[in-house]
Amino acid sequence: MTLYLLVFNQMANAGQILSSPSRAAINGKNVQFVIVCPFDAFAGSQASAACLYSVLCDADTRSDPIMSVGFGGNGFLSRINKAQIFARTSSSLLRKIAYPFWLVVAQFQMFFHIAAGRHIWLNTIHALPLGLVPALFAPTRIFVHIHEGLVPGFMLVLARLLQRLGVSIICVSAAQMKKLRLYSSFILQNMVRVAPDPISLDIANRVLFVGEPTQAKGFDLFVSVANASEGLPVEFHAFLNKEVNKDFLEGIIMPSNLCLHHNVTDPREIFKNGLLYLQLSDTSLIFETFSISSAEAICFGIPVVTGGAEAVSEVCGPCLVGSIPSRDPHEFAKLISGYVRSPESAIAYQQLCRERARLFGAALFRQRLSKIVFCSTGLMLF
Repeated sequence: MTLYLLVFNQMANAGQILSSPSRAAINGKNVQFVIVCPFDAFAGSQASAACLYSVLCDADTRSDPIMSVGFGGNGFLSRINKAQIFARTSSSLLRKIAYPFWLVVAQFQMFFHIAAGRHIWLNTIHALPLGLVPALFAPTRIFVHIHEGLVPGFMLVLARLLQRLGVSIICVSAAQMKKLRLYSSFILQNMVRVAPDPISLDIANRVLFVGEPTQAKGFDLFVSVANASEGLPVEFHAFLNKEVNKDFLEGIIMPSNLCLHHNVTDPREIFKNGLLYLQLSDTSLIFETFSISSAEAICFGIPVVTGGAEAVSEVCGPCLVGSIPSRDPHEFAKLISGYVRSPESAIAYQQLCRERARLFGAALFRQRLSKIVFCSTGLMLF
């Protein structure tokens, strides 16, 4: 009965939107975007979709986009008042079980949207299968925004097939496009949502980590770097999106200069008093495609140190203090020590960050988005 009500509610939403006139039609432009996101979370791909929604709300189409979320309840997209959420659950197990069922329901919704003349923006690789049938009827109105770096082979085959049919495939970095071999794709770098207040170097004393407390994301290395940096006039602050696994902590000495924060999502709070941001993903375990946290750090005037991730170097450009592929914490501690003892370098890097931050602002994001849509449809959004 619960599943039946979910289906009925979703189909009713699509049908109501189909039958009601949009502001676009009133203004003579029958244009409306549907942003489809299978899962909500406090992560880069969801932050990107939320930014896209806000930007499209200001587009010259005069028609608010539709945010369609598969599984929400806790994330950036669930904060959008008008978001249509198929099921509210944070359980990863329930999401995996119900994902195929959601695909079937969402595929029927795609027919409604295509019949209504809407443009469909599929966010993340998990939404990719929804583009196949609509691509047979209106390929130029389908956009697939891929954020992942590790994609199953059959999904890559499907992405290339959609591309041949005329669907716009969009990556978030040149490194990702090269990794996936989607060479005819567009590139739309993520946008930073918050206009930050400048950080004073007089109080900047924090070395930062943001993300999951896992080996793949480099949390263990961050703790080791903090241990190797004891005695330096800096504090290490890790902003984690979930609790640290107790088994993970076994055998790890937690240094006195390390402070852990949980479920903090406001960038102003995360990057407050930041001196350096450490992006330490293990490239042998994970492929970073963009790193929204690195872009946010730059927008707050905080340069970045990476563990060798190519896409992070692409994002940071001259704001990259160092790229160390080694997992030796003493090498990172040595770099941090040299940076702390060179205030002139800190001032120079902060100026470089201010200049680089323009790449992640709303104005340039609108330009890139408008170019992609125009190349596919001839429509000027702004």
